[in-house]
Amino acid sequence: MLHTNILQTLLIVTLFLSINRLFVSSSSSNTDKNPTRVSSSYGDPKYPKDLIHGETREYIEKLRNSFSSSEVTEDDFVLDTNPLLLLSETLTLTGYKGGSIESQINQDRAFIVRPFLFSSSFTQNDEDGSNCDAGTDGNGECINNNNNNNNLRKNKETDEENIQIMKDIEKNDKSVILGVFDGHGYLGEVVSQHAVTTVPALLSEKLHQIYLNYGIDDGVDKDDSTVLPLESQIKQAIHDTFIETDQSTPTNGVGGCTASIILQLGQKIYIANAGDSFSFIIAIKKQQKESSENNNKAYVLYETREDKPHLASERERIEKMGGHVYIPTKEEEDLGDSSRVYFISGGSKKKISKIGGDSMDEEEEDEDEEDDDEGRYVGLAMSRSLGDWDAKKAGVISDPTVDVLDLSRGIDSLIQDKISDYDSSNSDSSNEDWYLFAVSASDGLMDYTTPQEVADKFVHEFVAYTNNNNEEENEDDPQFLSALLTSLCYDLVVHSAMGWYDDEHGSYRDDIAIAISELNYL
Repeated sequence: MLHTNILQTLLIVTLFLSINRLFVSSSSSNTDKNPTRVSSSYGDPKYPKDLIHGETREYIEKLRNSFSSSEVTEDDFVLDTNPLLLLSETLTLTGYKGGSIESQINQDRAFIVRPFLFSSSFTQNDEDGSNCDAGTDGNGECINNNNNNNNLRKNKETDEENIQIMKDIEKNDKSVILGVFDGHGYLGEVVSQHAVTTVPALLSEKLHQIYLNYGIDDGVDKDDSTVLPLESQIKQAIHDTFIETDQSTPTNGVGGCTASIILQLGQKIYIANAGDSFSFIIAIKKQQKESSENNNKAYVLYETREDKPHLASERERIEKMGGHVYIPTKEEEDLGDSSRVYFISGGSKKKISKIGGDSMDEEEEDEDEEDDDEGRYVGLAMSRSLGDWDAKKAGVISDPTVDVLDLSRGIDSLIQDKISDYDSSNSDSSNEDWYLFAVSASDGLMDYTTPQEVADKFVHEFVAYTNNNNEEENEDDPQFLSALLTSLCYDLVVHSAMGWYDDEHGSYRDDIAIAISELNYL
Protein backbone atom coordinates (compact mmCIF):
# COMPACT_ATOMS: atom_id res chain seq x y z
CA MET A 1 0.00 0.00 0.00
CA LEU A 2 1.24 3.51 -0.77
CA HIS A 3 2.45 5.61 2.14
CA THR A 4 -0.33 7.97 3.27
CA ASN A 5 1.89 10.37 5.15
CA ILE A 6 4.16 11.84 2.49
CA LEU A 7 5.77 14.36 4.84
CA GLN A 8 6.83 11.69 7.33
CA THR A 9 8.39 9.64 4.55
CA LEU A 10 10.14 12.69 3.17
CA LEU A 11 11.69 13.45 6.56
CA ILE A 12 13.20 9.98 6.71
CA VAL A 13 14.67 10.30 3.23
CA THR A 14 16.21 13.73 3.73
CA LEU A 15 17.46 13.73 7.33
CA PHE A 16 21.03 14.18 6.25
CA LEU A 17 20.13 17.02 3.87
CA SER A 18 19.08 19.37 6.71
CA ILE A 19 15.38 20.01 6.38
CA ASN A 20 15.54 23.77 6.75
CA ARG A 21 17.85 23.92 3.72
CA LEU A 22 15.97 21.43 1.56
CA PHE A 23 13.75 24.06 -0.03
CA VAL A 24 16.61 25.62 -1.93
CA SER A 25 16.43 27.88 -4.94
CA SER A 26 16.09 26.34 -8.38
CA SER A 27 19.71 27.15 -9.10
CA SER A 28 20.83 24.42 -6.69
CA SER A 29 19.81 21.63 -9.06
CA ASN A 30 20.64 21.61 -12.72
CA THR A 31 17.48 19.65 -13.49
CA ASP A 32 15.46 22.79 -12.88
CA LYS A 33 17.54 24.69 -15.40
CA ASN A 34 15.84 22.57 -18.04
CA PRO A 35 12.06 22.89 -18.38
CA THR A 36 10.14 19.68 -17.87
CA ARG A 37 8.52 20.10 -21.28
CA VAL A 38 10.04 21.43 -24.50
CA SER A 39 8.49 21.20 -27.95
CA SER A 40 10.70 19.64 -30.61
CA SER A 41 10.61 18.27 -34.12
CA TYR A 42 10.28 14.71 -32.83
CA GLY A 43 7.46 15.34 -30.37
CA ASP A 44 6.82 16.77 -26.93
CA PRO A 45 9.45 15.34 -24.56
CA LYS A 46 8.68 15.04 -20.89
CA TYR A 47 11.64 15.50 -18.52
CA PRO A 48 11.68 14.50 -14.85
CA LYS A 49 10.61 16.63 -11.93
CA ASP A 50 13.19 16.66 -9.12
CA LEU A 51 11.90 15.56 -5.73
CA ILE A 52 14.46 17.70 -3.97
CA HIS A 53 12.24 20.71 -4.67
CA GLY A 54 9.23 21.59 -2.58
CA GLU A 55 6.87 22.33 -5.45
CA THR A 56 7.36 18.83 -6.84
CA ARG A 57 6.58 17.21 -3.50
CA GLU A 58 3.51 19.43 -3.04
CA TYR A 59 2.24 18.37 -6.47
CA ILE A 60 2.64 14.70 -5.64
CA GLU A 61 1.09 15.09 -2.20
CA LYS A 62 -1.99 16.66 -3.79
CA LEU A 63 -2.14 13.89 -6.35
CA ARG A 64 -1.78 11.12 -3.77
CA ASN A 65 -4.48 12.64 -1.60
CA SER A 66 -6.85 12.27 -4.53
CA PHE A 67 -6.81 8.51 -3.94
CA SER A 68 -8.75 8.98 -0.72
CA SER A 69 -11.77 10.16 -2.70
CA SER A 70 -14.10 7.81 -4.50
CA GLU A 71 -12.58 8.65 -7.85
CA VAL A 72 -9.78 10.65 -9.40
CA THR A 73 -11.07 13.83 -11.02
CA GLU A 74 -9.53 16.59 -13.08
CA ASP A 75 -9.73 18.97 -10.12
CA ASP A 76 -7.70 16.67 -7.86
CA PHE A 77 -4.40 17.23 -9.64
CA VAL A 78 -2.84 18.98 -12.58
CA LEU A 79 -3.40 16.99 -15.75
CA ASP A 80 -0.70 16.79 -18.37
CA THR A 81 -1.34 19.03 -21.35
CA ASN A 82 -0.58 16.10 -23.64
CA PRO A 83 -3.27 13.46 -22.93
CA LEU A 84 -1.02 10.66 -24.23
CA LEU A 85 1.55 11.55 -21.57
CA LEU A 86 -1.05 10.84 -18.90
CA LEU A 87 0.09 7.26 -19.39
CA SER A 88 3.67 7.98 -18.37
CA GLU A 89 5.77 9.53 -15.63
CA THR A 90 9.40 10.40 -14.94
CA LEU A 91 10.97 11.59 -11.69
CA THR A 92 14.47 12.24 -10.39
CA LEU A 93 16.17 12.97 -7.08
CA THR A 94 19.44 14.85 -6.89
CA GLY A 95 22.03 12.84 -5.00
CA TYR A 96 24.35 13.88 -2.22
CA LYS A 97 28.12 13.52 -2.60
CA GLY A 98 29.34 15.72 0.24
CA GLY A 99 29.54 19.46 0.73
CA SER A 100 26.70 21.97 0.71
CA ILE A 101 23.22 21.26 -0.60
CA GLU A 102 23.58 24.08 -3.10
CA SER A 103 26.69 22.51 -4.64
CA GLN A 104 25.02 19.20 -5.52
CA ILE A 105 24.74 18.45 -9.24
CA ASN A 106 22.26 15.95 -10.62
CA GLN A 107 24.03 14.04 -13.40
CA ASP A 108 21.04 11.81 -14.21
CA ARG A 109 18.76 12.59 -17.13
CA ALA A 110 15.55 10.91 -18.26
CA PHE A 111 12.89 11.54 -20.88
CA ILE A 112 9.67 10.26 -22.40
CA VAL A 113 8.32 11.19 -25.83
CA ARG A 114 4.79 10.06 -26.61
CA PRO A 115 4.02 10.10 -29.46
CA PHE A 116 7.50 9.88 -30.95
CA LEU A 117 7.30 11.55 -34.35
CA PHE A 118 9.42 10.78 -37.37
CA SER A 119 7.33 9.75 -40.40
CA SER A 120 6.13 11.97 -43.22
CA SER A 121 2.59 11.31 -42.00
CA PHE A 122 3.30 13.60 -39.08
CA THR A 123 5.14 16.47 -40.75
CA GLN A 124 3.44 19.75 -41.58
CA ASN A 125 1.06 19.69 -44.53
CA ASP A 126 1.30 22.18 -47.36
CA GLU A 127 -1.65 24.23 -48.56
CA ASP A 128 -2.79 21.40 -50.82
CA GLY A 129 -2.85 18.97 -47.91
CA SER A 130 0.13 16.94 -49.12
CA ASN A 131 2.77 15.81 -46.65
CA CYS A 132 6.13 17.57 -46.29
CA ASP A 133 8.37 14.50 -46.50
CA ALA A 134 11.55 16.52 -46.00
CA GLY A 135 10.14 18.79 -43.31
CA THR A 136 9.76 22.57 -43.52
CA ASP A 137 12.11 25.50 -43.95
CA GLY A 138 12.43 28.49 -41.63
CA ASN A 139 9.28 30.04 -43.11
CA GLY A 140 7.21 26.92 -42.54
CA GLU A 141 7.21 26.01 -46.23
CA CYS A 142 7.59 22.42 -47.39
CA ILE A 143 11.04 21.46 -48.60
CA ASN A 144 10.99 19.83 -52.02
CA ASN A 145 13.12 16.70 -51.95
CA ASN A 146 11.58 14.65 -54.73
CA ASN A 147 14.93 13.71 -56.20
CA ASN A 148 16.31 12.58 -52.86
CA ASN A 149 13.08 10.77 -52.10
CA ASN A 150 13.28 8.80 -55.34
CA ASN A 151 16.85 7.80 -54.57
CA LEU A 152 15.93 6.68 -51.08
CA ARG A 153 13.08 4.52 -52.33
CA LYS A 154 14.91 2.73 -55.09
CA ASN A 155 15.74 -0.28 -52.92
CA LYS A 156 12.33 -0.80 -51.23
CA GLU A 157 11.23 -4.32 -50.31
CA THR A 158 7.58 -5.27 -50.55
CA ASP A 159 7.48 -8.56 -48.69
CA GLU A 160 4.52 -9.10 -46.39
CA GLU A 161 6.43 -8.72 -43.13
CA ASN A 162 7.95 -5.35 -44.01
CA ILE A 163 4.64 -4.07 -45.37
CA GLN A 164 2.90 -4.95 -42.12
CA ILE A 165 5.66 -3.32 -40.08
CA MET A 166 5.37 -0.15 -42.14
CA LYS A 167 1.60 -0.09 -41.72
CA ASP A 168 2.12 -0.33 -37.97
CA ILE A 169 4.78 2.38 -37.99
CA GLU A 170 2.49 4.68 -39.95
CA LYS A 171 0.29 4.67 -36.86
CA ASN A 172 3.08 6.37 -34.97
CA ASP A 173 0.73 8.42 -32.85
CA LYS A 174 1.07 5.19 -30.81
CA SER A 175 4.86 5.22 -30.84
CA VAL A 176 6.79 5.76 -27.61
CA ILE A 177 10.42 6.35 -26.69
CA LEU A 178 11.84 6.72 -23.20
CA GLY A 179 15.16 6.30 -21.49
CA VAL A 180 17.73 7.33 -18.90
CA PHE A 181 21.28 8.66 -19.13
CA ASP A 182 23.32 8.45 -15.93
CA GLY A 183 26.27 10.83 -16.02
CA HIS A 184 29.54 10.14 -14.24
CA GLY A 185 32.88 11.83 -13.66
CA TYR A 186 33.85 15.42 -14.23
CA LEU A 187 31.31 17.06 -16.63
CA GLY A 188 29.21 13.90 -16.64
CA GLU A 189 26.08 16.06 -16.38
CA VAL A 190 27.05 17.81 -19.63
CA VAL A 191 27.42 14.47 -21.41
CA SER A 192 24.08 13.15 -20.12
CA GLN A 193 22.33 16.41 -21.06
CA HIS A 194 23.80 16.14 -24.54
CA ALA A 195 22.57 12.55 -24.79
CA VAL A 196 19.02 13.21 -23.59
CA THR A 197 18.49 15.81 -26.30
CA THR A 198 20.59 14.29 -29.09
CA VAL A 199 19.49 10.64 -29.00
CA PRO A 200 15.76 11.16 -29.71
CA ALA A 201 16.39 13.92 -32.26
CA LEU A 202 19.02 11.94 -34.17
CA LEU A 203 17.04 8.72 -34.04
CA SER A 204 13.95 10.52 -35.31
CA GLU A 205 15.90 11.69 -38.36
CA LYS A 206 17.22 8.21 -39.07
CA LEU A 207 13.79 6.59 -38.73
CA HIS A 208 12.36 9.20 -41.05
CA GLN A 209 14.85 8.16 -43.72
CA ILE A 210 13.93 4.50 -43.19
CA TYR A 211 10.27 5.42 -43.50
CA LEU A 212 10.95 7.01 -46.86
CA ASN A 213 13.13 4.12 -47.99
CA TYR A 214 10.46 1.56 -47.11
CA GLY A 215 7.42 3.41 -48.38
CA ILE A 216 4.90 0.68 -49.10
CA ASP A 217 3.63 1.88 -52.46
CA ASP A 218 5.15 1.23 -55.93
CA GLY A 219 7.58 -1.38 -54.62
CA VAL A 220 10.56 -2.90 -56.36
CA ASP A 221 11.79 -6.44 -56.88
CA LYS A 222 11.74 -8.06 -53.42
CA ASP A 223 14.58 -10.36 -54.45
CA ASP A 224 16.96 -7.39 -54.10
CA SER A 225 19.37 -8.91 -51.58
CA THR A 226 21.17 -5.61 -50.93
CA VAL A 227 18.38 -4.37 -48.68
CA LEU A 228 18.39 -5.38 -45.02
CA PRO A 229 15.13 -6.47 -43.38
CA LEU A 230 13.34 -3.49 -41.85
CA GLU A 231 13.89 -4.65 -38.26
CA SER A 232 17.62 -4.81 -38.90
CA GLN A 233 17.56 -1.33 -40.41
CA ILE A 234 15.89 0.06 -37.30
CA LYS A 235 18.35 -1.73 -34.99
CA GLN A 236 21.20 -0.30 -37.04
CA ALA A 237 19.69 3.18 -36.77
CA ILE A 238 19.59 2.87 -32.98
CA HIS A 239 23.18 1.59 -32.92
CA ASP A 240 24.39 4.44 -35.14
CA THR A 241 22.53 6.97 -32.99
CA PHE A 242 24.48 5.88 -29.92
CA ILE A 243 27.79 5.99 -31.80
CA GLU A 244 27.17 9.43 -33.29
CA THR A 245 25.96 10.82 -29.96
CA ASP A 246 29.19 9.60 -28.40
CA GLN A 247 31.29 11.11 -31.17
CA SER A 248 29.59 14.51 -30.83
CA THR A 249 30.05 14.78 -27.06
CA PRO A 250 30.67 18.50 -26.40
CA THR A 251 33.23 17.90 -23.62
CA ASN A 252 35.90 16.46 -25.93
CA GLY A 253 35.35 13.11 -24.30
CA VAL A 254 35.75 14.26 -20.69
CA GLY A 255 33.10 12.64 -18.51
CA GLY A 256 30.56 10.12 -19.69
CA CYS A 257 27.13 8.63 -19.20
CA THR A 258 25.16 5.44 -19.57
CA ALA A 259 22.44 5.20 -22.20
CA SER A 260 19.38 2.98 -21.90
CA ILE A 261 16.29 3.46 -24.06
CA ILE A 262 13.07 1.70 -25.03
CA LEU A 263 11.38 2.39 -28.37
CA GLN A 264 8.01 1.05 -29.47
CA LEU A 265 7.23 1.07 -33.18
CA GLY A 266 4.06 -0.79 -34.02
CA GLN A 267 4.18 -4.34 -32.69
CA LYS A 268 7.95 -4.20 -32.13
CA ILE A 269 9.65 -3.00 -28.94
CA TYR A 270 13.34 -2.13 -29.33
CA ILE A 271 15.48 -2.01 -26.17
CA ALA A 272 19.00 -0.58 -26.38
CA ASN A 273 21.53 -0.31 -23.57
CA ALA A 274 25.12 0.80 -23.04
CA GLY A 275 26.33 0.92 -19.44
CA ASP A 276 24.88 -0.08 -16.10
CA SER A 277 21.50 1.62 -16.19
CA PHE A 278 18.42 -0.56 -16.57
CA SER A 279 15.52 -0.91 -18.98
CA PHE A 280 12.87 -3.58 -18.73
CA ILE A 281 9.39 -4.51 -19.93
CA ILE A 282 6.72 -5.78 -17.53
CA ALA A 283 3.31 -7.34 -18.19
CA ILE A 284 0.50 -7.25 -15.62
CA LYS A 285 -2.73 -9.21 -15.89
CA LYS A 286 -5.80 -6.99 -15.70
CA GLN A 287 -8.76 -7.43 -13.36
CA GLN A 288 -6.95 -9.24 -10.58
CA LYS A 289 -8.24 -9.61 -7.05
CA GLU A 290 -6.23 -9.80 -3.86
CA SER A 291 -5.88 -13.51 -3.26
CA SER A 292 -2.96 -15.89 -2.91
CA GLU A 293 -3.59 -17.58 -6.24
CA ASN A 294 -3.34 -14.27 -8.11
CA ASN A 295 -0.32 -12.81 -6.37
CA ASN A 296 2.06 -13.80 -9.17
CA LYS A 297 0.51 -12.07 -12.15
CA ALA A 298 3.36 -9.70 -12.91
CA TYR A 299 6.02 -10.81 -15.34
CA VAL A 300 9.27 -9.27 -16.51
CA LEU A 301 9.33 -9.95 -20.24
CA TYR A 302 12.77 -8.48 -20.80
CA GLU A 303 15.54 -6.75 -18.84
CA THR A 304 18.81 -5.29 -20.04
CA ARG A 305 22.20 -6.57 -19.02
CA GLU A 306 24.48 -4.45 -16.89
CA ASP A 307 27.57 -3.86 -19.00
CA LYS A 308 30.27 -4.70 -16.48
CA PRO A 309 33.99 -5.27 -17.17
CA HIS A 310 34.08 -8.69 -15.51
CA LEU A 311 31.69 -10.24 -18.07
CA ALA A 312 33.65 -12.70 -20.19
CA SER A 313 33.09 -11.11 -23.60
CA GLU A 314 33.60 -7.60 -22.25
CA ARG A 315 36.77 -8.53 -20.39
CA GLU A 316 38.23 -10.23 -23.44
CA ARG A 317 37.72 -7.13 -25.58
CA ILE A 318 39.09 -4.78 -22.93
CA GLU A 319 42.23 -6.78 -22.26
CA LYS A 320 42.91 -7.19 -25.99
CA MET A 321 42.93 -3.40 -26.27
CA GLY A 322 45.31 -2.94 -23.35
CA GLY A 323 42.82 -2.14 -20.60
CA HIS A 324 43.09 -3.66 -17.14
CA VAL A 325 40.03 -5.25 -15.54
CA TYR A 326 39.79 -5.03 -11.76
CA ILE A 327 37.51 -7.55 -10.07
CA PRO A 328 36.70 -6.89 -6.38
CA THR A 329 36.83 -9.54 -3.71
CA LYS A 330 33.57 -10.80 -2.21
CA GLU A 331 34.15 -8.58 0.82
CA GLU A 332 34.78 -5.52 -1.38
CA GLU A 333 31.72 -6.32 -3.48
CA ASP A 334 29.59 -6.56 -0.34
CA LEU A 335 30.82 -3.06 0.55
CA GLY A 336 29.53 -1.75 -2.77
CA ASP A 337 32.58 -1.95 -5.01
CA SER A 338 32.26 -3.02 -8.64
CA SER A 339 34.44 -4.47 -11.34
CA ARG A 340 36.21 -1.70 -13.21
CA VAL A 341 38.19 -0.90 -16.34
CA TYR A 342 41.41 0.87 -15.43
CA PHE A 343 42.98 3.16 -18.02
CA ILE A 344 45.19 6.22 -18.34
CA SER A 345 43.31 9.52 -18.53
CA GLY A 346 45.42 12.55 -19.38
CA GLY A 347 44.85 16.29 -19.38
CA SER A 348 42.29 16.28 -16.57
CA LYS A 349 41.97 18.89 -13.86
CA LYS A 350 41.00 16.19 -11.37
CA LYS A 351 42.72 13.19 -9.91
CA ILE A 352 39.98 10.63 -10.38
CA SER A 353 40.57 7.17 -9.05
CA LYS A 354 37.13 5.63 -9.49
CA ILE A 355 34.13 6.55 -11.62
CA GLY A 356 30.71 4.98 -11.42
CA GLY A 357 29.45 2.22 -9.19
CA ASP A 358 28.22 3.13 -5.73
CA SER A 359 30.82 5.80 -5.13
CA MET A 360 33.05 8.21 -6.96
CA ASP A 361 36.35 9.17 -5.37
CA GLU A 362 37.82 12.46 -6.52
CA GLU A 363 40.67 14.58 -5.24
CA GLU A 364 40.61 18.22 -6.29
CA GLU A 365 43.82 19.44 -7.88
CA ASP A 366 45.24 22.91 -7.26
CA GLU A 367 44.21 24.99 -10.27
CA ASP A 368 47.72 26.38 -10.54
CA GLU A 369 49.27 22.93 -10.70
CA GLU A 370 50.17 21.82 -14.21
CA ASP A 371 48.61 18.70 -15.65
CA ASP A 372 50.61 15.52 -15.41
CA ASP A 373 51.55 14.58 -18.96
CA GLU A 374 51.40 10.93 -17.95
CA GLY A 375 47.75 11.32 -16.99
CA ARG A 376 45.84 9.61 -14.23
CA TYR A 377 44.98 5.97 -13.65
CA VAL A 378 41.19 5.83 -13.70
CA GLY A 379 38.74 3.02 -12.91
CA LEU A 380 35.40 3.04 -14.76
CA ALA A 381 32.67 0.77 -13.36
CA MET A 382 31.20 -0.18 -16.75
CA SER A 383 32.43 -1.58 -20.03
CA ARG A 384 30.22 0.54 -22.33
CA SER A 385 29.30 4.21 -22.16
CA LEU A 386 28.88 7.45 -24.08
CA GLY A 387 31.78 9.86 -23.68
CA ASP A 388 34.82 8.64 -21.69
CA TRP A 389 36.99 8.94 -24.77
CA ASP A 390 40.19 8.03 -22.94
CA ALA A 391 38.52 4.80 -21.82
CA LYS A 392 37.76 3.97 -25.46
CA LYS A 393 41.48 3.36 -25.95
CA ALA A 394 41.25 0.66 -23.27
CA GLY A 395 38.34 -1.25 -24.79
CA VAL A 396 35.30 0.63 -23.46
CA ILE A 397 32.83 1.07 -26.33
CA SER A 398 29.64 3.04 -26.96
CA ASP A 399 27.98 0.30 -29.03
CA PRO A 400 24.65 -0.65 -27.45
CA THR A 401 23.14 -4.07 -27.12
CA VAL A 402 19.89 -3.86 -29.11
CA ASP A 403 17.15 -6.46 -28.69
CA VAL A 404 13.58 -6.69 -29.97
CA LEU A 405 10.32 -7.95 -28.49
CA ASP A 406 7.56 -8.82 -30.97
CA LEU A 407 4.10 -8.25 -29.47
CA SER A 408 2.45 -10.04 -32.39
CA ARG A 409 3.61 -13.31 -30.82
CA GLY A 410 1.31 -12.68 -27.85
CA ILE A 411 2.10 -11.90 -24.21
CA ASP A 412 1.70 -15.52 -23.14
CA SER A 413 4.39 -16.60 -25.60
CA LEU A 414 6.74 -13.86 -24.43
CA ILE A 415 6.24 -14.92 -20.81
CA GLN A 416 6.96 -18.52 -21.75
CA ASP A 417 10.30 -17.40 -23.22
CA LYS A 418 11.31 -16.13 -19.77
CA ILE A 419 9.60 -18.71 -17.55
CA SER A 420 9.99 -22.25 -18.83
CA ASP A 421 7.32 -23.72 -16.57
CA TYR A 422 4.73 -21.04 -17.37
CA ASP A 423 1.56 -22.83 -18.45
CA SER A 424 -0.42 -20.86 -21.00
CA SER A 425 -2.55 -23.81 -22.07
CA ASN A 426 -5.38 -22.81 -19.74
CA SER A 427 -5.15 -19.16 -20.69
CA ASP A 428 -7.48 -17.72 -23.27
CA SER A 429 -6.14 -14.19 -22.76
CA SER A 430 -5.25 -11.79 -25.55
CA ASN A 431 -2.78 -8.95 -25.44
CA GLU A 432 -5.59 -6.58 -24.49
CA ASP A 433 -6.00 -8.47 -21.20
CA TRP A 434 -2.59 -7.26 -20.03
CA TYR A 435 -1.10 -3.98 -19.00
CA LEU A 436 2.29 -3.52 -20.62
CA PHE A 437 4.81 -1.06 -19.17
CA ALA A 438 8.29 0.09 -20.16
CA VAL A 439 10.66 1.16 -17.37
CA SER A 440 14.09 2.79 -17.59
CA ALA A 441 16.00 3.65 -14.41
CA SER A 442 19.48 4.59 -13.26
CA ASP A 443 21.44 2.36 -10.93
CA GLY A 444 20.86 4.88 -8.15
CA LEU A 445 17.34 3.49 -8.04
CA MET A 446 17.93 -0.10 -9.12
CA ASP A 447 20.67 -0.75 -6.54
CA TYR A 448 17.81 -1.14 -4.04
CA THR A 449 15.20 -2.98 -6.06
CA THR A 450 14.84 -5.43 -8.94
CA PRO A 451 12.72 -5.46 -12.11
CA GLN A 452 10.53 -8.19 -10.62
CA GLU A 453 9.99 -6.19 -7.42
CA VAL A 454 8.92 -3.21 -9.54
CA ALA A 455 6.51 -5.44 -11.45
CA ASP A 456 5.08 -6.87 -8.21
CA LYS A 457 4.57 -3.36 -6.87
CA PHE A 458 2.55 -2.49 -9.95
CA VAL A 459 0.27 -5.43 -9.25
CA HIS A 460 -0.13 -4.53 -5.59
CA GLU A 461 -1.07 -0.92 -6.30
CA PHE A 462 -3.44 -1.72 -9.16
CA VAL A 463 -5.27 -4.32 -7.12
CA ALA A 464 -5.29 -2.33 -3.88
CA TYR A 465 -6.71 0.87 -5.32
CA THR A 466 -9.19 -0.83 -7.59
CA ASN A 467 -10.53 -2.88 -4.68
CA ASN A 468 -10.47 -0.07 -2.11
CA ASN A 469 -12.40 2.28 -4.36
CA ASN A 470 -14.62 -0.48 -5.74
CA GLU A 471 -14.16 1.17 -9.10
CA GLU A 472 -13.06 -1.44 -11.61
CA GLU A 473 -13.56 1.06 -14.41
CA ASN A 474 -10.65 3.02 -12.94
CA GLU A 475 -8.33 0.39 -14.41
CA ASP A 476 -8.81 1.85 -17.88
CA ASP A 477 -9.19 5.49 -16.81
CA PRO A 478 -6.17 7.49 -18.06
CA GLN A 479 -6.47 9.89 -15.11
CA PHE A 480 -6.40 7.01 -12.65
CA LEU A 481 -3.44 5.42 -14.43
CA SER A 482 -1.57 8.72 -14.53
CA ALA A 483 -2.01 9.27 -10.80
CA LEU A 484 -0.98 5.70 -10.12
CA LEU A 485 2.19 5.96 -12.20
CA THR A 486 3.26 9.20 -10.52
CA SER A 487 2.64 7.80 -7.06
CA LEU A 488 4.40 4.55 -7.93
CA CYS A 489 7.46 6.40 -9.29
CA TYR A 490 7.57 8.43 -6.09
CA ASP A 491 7.45 5.32 -3.90
CA LEU A 492 10.26 3.68 -5.87
CA VAL A 493 12.49 6.77 -5.59
CA VAL A 494 11.78 7.10 -1.86
CA HIS A 495 12.49 3.41 -1.28
CA SER A 496 15.90 3.65 -2.92
CA ALA A 497 16.75 6.95 -1.22
CA MET A 498 16.02 5.33 2.13
CA GLY A 499 18.27 2.43 1.14
CA TRP A 500 21.12 4.83 0.42
CA TYR A 501 20.61 6.55 3.76
CA ASP A 502 20.59 3.27 5.67
CA ASP A 503 23.79 2.06 3.99
CA GLU A 504 25.77 5.30 3.77
CA HIS A 505 24.43 7.01 6.94
CA GLY A 506 23.80 10.23 5.08
CA SER A 507 27.33 10.64 3.70
CA TYR A 508 26.49 9.68 0.11
CA ARG A 509 23.52 9.06 -2.16
CA ASP A 510 23.68 8.47 -5.87
CA ASP A 511 21.47 10.47 -8.24
CA ILE A 512 18.21 8.67 -8.96
CA ALA A 513 16.10 8.79 -12.12
CA ILE A 514 13.22 6.72 -13.47
CA ALA A 515 10.91 6.87 -16.49
CA ILE A 516 7.80 4.69 -16.89
CA SER A 517 5.33 4.55 -19.75
CA GLU A 518 2.48 2.29 -20.69
CA LEU A 519 2.99 0.68 -24.09
CA ASN A 520 0.35 0.22 -26.75
CA TYR A 521 -1.35 -2.56 -28.66
CA LEU A 522 -2.31 -1.81 -32.26
